[in-house]
Amino acid sequence: MHRTDTRDWASFSLPFPDAVVFTFASSEPTPHNETIRITIHPSGNWKMPLHWHPSESPDSRPDTRAGPGCERLSCVDGSLHVFVAEGISSNYDKFGSKGMIVNFSPGQRVQWDRSRHAKETPLTVDLVANPVLWRNICSAVLDADKFPRLESTPWWLKALFAILRPAWHAWLLPLTLRIQLLAIFASHDLFVYHGYIPKEKEGDKNRFNVA
Repeated sequence: MHRTDTRDWASFSLPFPDAVVFTFASSEPTPHNETIRITIHPSGNWKMPLHWHPSESPDSRPDTRAGPGCERLSCVDGSLHVFVAEGISSNYDKFGSKGMIVNFSPGQRVQWDRSRHAKETPLTVDLVANPVLWRNICSAVLDADKFPRLESTPWWLKALFAILRPAWHAWLLPLTLRIQLLAIFASHDLFVYHGYIPKEKEGDKNRFNVA
């Protein structure tokens, strides 16, 4: 079994619990950042994960096809909450509705979703970002149930899925999707933020390395 051919799709509707629609400016993938319209259904749980993009510019990364990750977010309809952080302790929240625009810079940690006071209303935003990244993400989510039978799936994973009981099968499937999504994110210079490891101080180094 092969993955669904979505190369000519202009819109992707992800099912519940995400319940979100990604609409692209073109049905053909482009090598540059473009505006992606994202609409989260009132019952949807989708949100942009807390992430960051490398501080290197595209000019210094010849393998980077698109621009510097998420460039700009514009609220089209609904109530938007944006969290932005820089460094260890510098961060801020921004709330707004239709017309609010937030520009992002490489190196910032960013997360956004519906305002918690408007969870029962839809949210529509325009995100200027890498279309190839989000096309791949949408395709992986839509083909999640096919993963155990895809030709590209390692044989040992196919065998494991084949012998698992339904409960374990249902547990493993979202885990494999999560791993796929993280790999896709990383291949397009989007890194989910998992925390900060402080640099070791010289005094600590001497203290813990006593002969």
